[in-house]
This record gives sequence, C-alpha cells and structure tokens, in this order.
Amino acid sequence: MRNKKIKFIDLSVPIESVPSDPQFMIPQLEYIDHHGGLTSAQELLGCRPEDLPLGLGWAVEKIVLSTHSAPTWTPPGIMLPWRGKKAKTIDQIPLDWCYGNGVVLDFRRKKDGALITVADLKKRWRKFATDQIRGYRVDHDRRRPLLGKPEYLVKGCAWAGNRRSGC
Repeated sequence: MRNKKIKFIDLSVPIESVPSDPQFMIPQLEYIDHHGGLTSAQELLGCRPEDLPLGLGWAVEKIVLSTHSAPTWTPPGIMLPWRGKKAKTIDQIPLDWCYGNGVVLDFRRKKDGALITVADLKKRWRKFATDQIRGYRVDHDRRRPLLGKPEYLVKGCAWAGNRRSGC
C-alpha cells in the first residue's frame, strides 16, 4: 500500500441517552461531577477533602452501551458459531479486520420499513472480492434530526430479523 492514498471514513456518532434503538439498547449515561466524585476519591485514597486539589474529587462519566449502538459494527460474538467454531467476541477480533479495502452496499432506495434480505445481499456481494470489508448504507445519518423522536425508529430499512424499523 506504499504511496497509495487511503481514505478513512469516520462513522462515529455522539453517545446520547435518546431513543435511537429499542429501549433495552439505548445508551445509559450518568455524569458525576467533581463534588460527586469527592466521596469515591476519599474512599479509594483514604484522604480528606483538604488533601485534594480545591477539595474536589474526579469527575466521572459512567456509560452502559450495547454492541448495537449506532453506527453498528456487528461483532462476530453476537453471530452464531460458524463452521464448528465459536463466534469471536469483540475483544478477540484482530485489528486488521477493522480496516482495509472495502465496498459500500447501497440500500438507500429501500422504502421505510422494508427489509434487507439474504437475496438482496447475495445479489450485491457476488460483484466483489470475498476479502473486502463491506459497509451497508441505509442513510440513518440523514435521519439524525429525528434522533430521540419515536419516528426515528420506524424510518429506513432494516435487516431481516432485526426489526429495527418495526417490521
């Protein structure tokens, strides 16, 4: 890959406690300010407030996430075992599985509530090398203004069996 221009696509989104997926997958955030962190600092360090800078503890953000928090990269651990091998969990995935040559399969023309089927995938996959990383464009990014509103969950297409779009 020497002298070859590489394009990275940033898929990150803010982590927010707003309806973006079914209730059990919504990120849970708890913010603890410096005053709130004082108690844990005292317990852990065995000190008094006057022993700490400005008499304050550390600020902490507690986060609980689902592997399906958007954008989703489906770790093999949520998939079924394949060819007799146990599915890998996200911490077992080699880093080089996360970057490389890739293609984007475009499903933007599917109507709201439509499902992406195995037939849809097979039709598009056969055009590409099997070692390419595949991304799937469904344009949920264009619905970002709806994030946190009930209609966000029923817009766009979804994987057959996913039921993200309420189908």
